[in-house]
This record gives sequence, C-alpha cells and structure tokens, in this order.
Amino acid sequence: MTPLVLALLGSRARSGNMGAAGLSGLLGGMGGGLAGLLPTGLSSLGALLGTGGAAGVAAAGAAGAAARASVPASPVTTAPVTTAPVTTAPVTPVPPAPPERERRGGFPWWIIPLLALLLLGGCWLVNRQPAATTGTATTTTDPAASILVSNPSSDANLPPEPFTMSGTGPAGVALTILDEGQEVATATVGEDGNWSADLPAPTVGEHTYTVEGGSARSEFKVNVTDAGADASTDGTTDAATDAAADDGATDDGATGEAVTGEGTSGFTIAAPAADAQLPAGGFTMNGTGTPGEELELFEDGTSLGKITVGEDGTWTFDVPSPAAGQRGYAVRGPDGTELGTVSATVAEADANASAANCTRDYTLSITDGQTVSEPFRFGGVGQGEGYSVTVKRGDRTIGTKDIPLDATCGWSYQSKPGAGTISYEVRPLGDAAAEPLSRVTLTVGN
Repeated sequence: MTPLVLALLGSRARSGNMGAAGLSGLLGGMGGGLAGLLPTGLSSLGALLGTGGAAGVAAAGAAGAAARASVPASPVTTAPVTTAPVTTAPVTPVPPAPPERERRGGFPWWIIPLLALLLLGGCWLVNRQPAATTGTATTTTDPAASILVSNPSSDANLPPEPFTMSGTGPAGVALTILDEGQEVATATVGEDGNWSADLPAPTVGEHTYTVEGGSARSEFKVNVTDAGADASTDGTTDAATDAAADDGATDDGATGEAVTGEGTSGFTIAAPAADAQLPAGGFTMNGTGTPGEELELFEDGTSLGKITVGEDGTWTFDVPSPAAGQRGYAVRGPDGTELGTVSATVAEADANASAANCTRDYTLSITDGQTVSEPFRFGGVGQGEGYSVTVKRGDRTIGTKDIPLDATCGWSYQSKPGAGTISYEVRPLGDAAAEPLSRVTLTVGN
C-alpha cells in the first residue's frame, strides 16, 4: 500500500505544480472524508482525521511555512562615537535564535494524514479477511445416524423363524444386537461398510431390536406373526406362545376303534377315540407299539416330545393344555415315518372358573435330554399364580416368559428357538431367585 499511495500523491503534486505547502493543504482538506472511511472499531481515529485533526495538522504546516518567510534578518549595529568623557560600551543586541523547527528546515506534517490513510487501507484489508479460527476444525458426525439396518425394514411382518439382519455402518465397528434388551447376536462392520448377523427365531408379537456400536445406537420394531398359533409377546428370543391350559382334565373314557397307520404292524392309538369330544384342559393319549421304540408325538404339526414304548408294548403320554377347538394328533417313528393319526375336539374352558384355588402338584410334560423337532410345546399343571420359564443357550440367558395358570390350573409353553442345544428352567412365578422346579436341556433338530 505504501508505494502505491506515495506514487499517487507524487503524481498529483507534479500535475498540480504543488509545493510542500500545497500538498499539505490538499491532505489537510481530506480530514472529513477520511473520518467517514473509518471501519467499525476504529472510530477513535476520528479525532485525528476530523476538522480538529487533519485540518489542524494542515494549518500547523501552513503556519510553519509563514513563520519561515517572516523571520527578520539579524540587525547589524556599531558602537556610536561620542565626545562624552565617560563612555559606555555599546550593547549589541543578539538576534533571536531561530525556532528549532526552522533550523531543521520544518517537520513534514503532511506525512501524518498519509500515515492515517495507510492505516485506513490496512484496516479495510484486514476486515475483508474471513474471521480467524483457533485450532483445527473438526467435523463430528452422529454415530447413530451412520448405523443403518436395511433388512428387515422397520414395522416389517416376520414369521417366527430364524432370520438374517443386515445393514451398513462405519468400517470396523463392533455391533451388539439386542431383542427387547436381551443380547441375541453380534457383528462387525466390514471394510466395505456392510454387516450382517444371523438371529434366532423371535417370539410371536411385537419386537424392538436395538443395534449398538460403541456410543452409537439404532432402534426399530418388527411384528412377528404365526398363522394358526395363539399370539403372545414374551420379550424373549425364543418363540413361545400360550395355549389354553389345564392338564388336570383326563380323557372322557371313550376308546372307540384304535387308529393304525398304514403299513405298520403292532402300532395303535387307543385313546382318544377318533373325533372324540374332550373337556377343556389336558388329556392322556395311549396305545401300543414295539417295546423300547422311541416315538414322537405331534399336535397340528407342533412336537409335544418323545414317547418310549414300554417293555409291555404300551405307551402313554399326558398332553398339556391344548387350545380349544379341533386338534389333529400324529405319531411318528424314529425315522420320521408317520405311524398313526387321530382327531379330537377340545371344549372351551368354563368362563366362571378361576385359578385362585389351584393346589395341584407341579408337573412337566417333557423330559430332559430329548431331541425334538421345532416348533415344540410343553407344560403341565400346578399351583399358585403360575410359572416363569427361563430360556438359555449354554450359560447365556436369552429370555424369560411368565405363564399364569388358567382356570383349570394348567400352563403351556410353545417354542421355536432354532436348531441347537437349548435349556429351560421353570420357577414359581414371582420368585426369580428360587431354585428351578425343573431344568431340561433339549436338542432341537433341523
């Protein structure tokens, strides 16, 4: 800026044949205009550049020039010649010393407005620069927004079967997947930003899944529906449903004609009779078969567990708490061959009945160590308010289901956990610290 301003001032002075006094007057007359150019925050310079500032400086410069022009020459005196007998040495006046500024040839006061002009230009340039920032700017991205679930979609309808969840996220982030607050799977986002995890079968009902990665969190809901099954929501990762329950009722005594599967020899279903009308609650099935043979009983495609034919060639099984309505039962051999079937109709429970007075001894329809097909159902009868079933895979608890007794003191639990080994612990309802009444470990086949 300095060379530019000086060049402009020099060009103006040469074109106008200005001397120092003329240039000083020019700059002094700019005081009012310079004050108007002051940026915000530098208004204090107005006192210098206003009429009392720049103009005053210019006037001072002009007064200096006039003073130099009017300085009188020093008088030359000689002592007078007198005839007086007594003479006094004449006093020769000493000329006054010129002012300091005259001896120096005068201070260039015009440079002050010039410096002010340079200052204004510098301030203008500074104010045009973007605001300075301290430190290194960083961008913070909400981690939760970067963890996305693409499958299944939110509010999707799913069957009660194992499924694969997938989505995208920041590469390398370790994810934990929870169903109703219970951890059900883990995954790690790949280098390509994609992740997937195999989840166990959910229970029938509404489920809230949460995907967590560090401090990030993504949440969505799905609906699990199973046609032909009583819907329930137990908040576990094990698919379970309640059915109307009462194992205390027995069959109606009808035996009818034994049902024998085609091509089998010695196998029969003796009770219930074909198309029997059964009261509400559980009932007993029995028949004959090959001694020592292991059979599997199904109710409308749901496994009720295994049966072992006794040494006397007979078998019996207490069916826990079937739902009211027509039910179909089938018995299969060790190789999966269907040995026999029978249908029966189960009545509705008495609407006026109550479970408040249940005092029956606790029973469980399934035994430890079985290999079953899924879905499967077990239950029994009991007392008190009901029972709580805790589901585990190894040492990890994956869910708990509370099952109140119905009006006939029965309870029932239907499950579809996926293939593998799974354990069930049954405790009195409301007493989570109690020792289990039963603990069974089952192997679920494909």
